[in-house]
Amino acid sequence: MDKKVAERTLREHKGDAVAAIRSLLR
Repeated sequence: MDKKVAERTLREHKGDAVAAIRSLLR
């Protein structure tokens, strides 16, 4: 898991950690 990708995903989901994690686990 790339930290940059994780941070970008969190920003896209506006801090929605659950959506971000589910997106990363796909």
